[in-house]
Amino acid sequence: MDQLVTLVKSLQKSEKRYFVLSTGLQKGDKKYLELFHLIDELEHPTEKDFENFFDNKTHFYHHKKYLYQQLVDCLRNYHAQDIGSKCHAFLEELEILNQRLLYNTLYKRIKVAKKFGIQYEQFSFLVQLCQYEQAYTMFQKNKGEDIINIERVSQQYLVQAQNLSAIQLLEKELKVLLKQWRFANTKEQKNLVNQLKQNELLQNPQLLLSQRAFIIYLECKIAIAKLLREDEDLKKYAKQSIQYFEQNPFLIKVDVEMYISKIVSLLTWKLQNAEFDSLPPLFDKIAKYQGISIRVDVFLFLKVTPFQLYYNDKMENDEKMKCFLDTTEKKFKKLQEYIDDQGLVVNYSNFALYHHKYGNFKKTQYFIALALEKCSFKVRRDIFSFMSLFRVLVLYDQKKYENLVEITENIYRKLYRKKMNFELELMVLHFFKKTPFNILSKRELIQNFLCFKDKIKSKLKNKRTGFFYYINIESWINDKIEELEGTG
Repeated sequence: MDQLVTLVKSLQKSEKRYFVLSTGLQKGDKKYLELFHLIDELEHPTEKDFENFFDNKTHFYHHKKYLYQQLVDCLRNYHAQDIGSKCHAFLEELEILNQRLLYNTLYKRIKVAKKFGIQYEQFSFLVQLCQYEQAYTMFQKNKGEDIINIERVSQQYLVQAQNLSAIQLLEKELKVLLKQWRFANTKEQKNLVNQLKQNELLQNPQLLLSQRAFIIYLECKIAIAKLLREDEDLKKYAKQSIQYFEQNPFLIKVDVEMYISKIVSLLTWKLQNAEFDSLPPLFDKIAKYQGISIRVDVFLFLKVTPFQLYYNDKMENDEKMKCFLDTTEKKFKKLQEYIDDQGLVVNYSNFALYHHKYGNFKKTQYFIALALEKCSFKVRRDIFSFMSLFRVLVLYDQKKYENLVEITENIYRKLYRKKMNFELELMVLHFFKKTPFNILSKRELIQNFLCFKDKIKSKLKNKRTGFFYYINIESWINDKIEELEGTG
């Protein structure tokens, strides 16, 4: 049942409408369509919800299987104009014509397919078309010279395909490093990035044999700029990429996610340099791609939503921000089953931070708990450490002083066992573990907070890493002192 429910819940509105209209053309029993509507209406349907819907289990399993197949067939037809789908459809059609020796029709369809392949730079597809072209030529007069020419053209397409694969492989290597490190911090990491930077395709873009290869070359340059923190290069290549995409719109159709990622790179640069006024037009550029597919929606949510949250937060309109946060959370609930653990952890952390900032401590603790469930020593250990300490701050904000000693002791053991304890983090844990908040007077508490702030400040020295990258502890301490002084 799970795979059917997941498939139904992943459908866009336009896909659902197409499915309902398509099934409306069919005659006979449409119990499967009623099952579709029932799954669509229920938030978390289970097999128990369908016990009374069918006369017996045999009917249920039959309609479930039939509905799944109908949905797959319908989606195949709906997305038949996608570039990859269209290439497959062409090849299936050509194989049928070739098997039936319908060579005149075969030749006409090869010309149409070839035009499509050249337009969208589908080189592997073009190589396969050359094989069918050779099959047609074998039955023509004076075929020898033509076959040699076709083979030469096939080799050209093959070289372009290999050239594209080579730059794509380099891009993947850089993306893996970006995901692992975020920035190249150590000497060894920087040496590895600089070694990849010396690749001949990055040094000599003239060697690139297609527009698709050139746009991936720019993506590699952006990845290197991010890893080495070269902000001006990041801006330069991001702007160049967006312009190149828009001058060659077929590239967007080939890979809309890459186009969006280029805009995200420019968003990154503008946020780093506090250019908030220029962000709305970039958000507008991206908005029109919402709803293309569940894959694109997930990509947009993971890449763009953090920037939108940050932007709305910086606009200092609390009501608008709370409304946007609520909308974002609802969207996240619809998409979360399609998001990997890495994306879930980051989103749980973001929700925890923003709910805390806007005073919703119950939701803050809820998202902290979810983040800690997903984190491990291997999966975002930095967030595991950060969320653990953040939980302590939230407990203080909730005035749950009696829990602080036990919680800080448990956190210390966990971080120590994972070898994730550092001097500054230990100072935070030590302060909350040793300070008897429910016994000290307000004056004594203020004094304790001031001493704690001085210790942190002397050790921190503007090096904000780990927990201190996400939380401005000095600002938090100042807020607690102001609260204590305000209550007389």
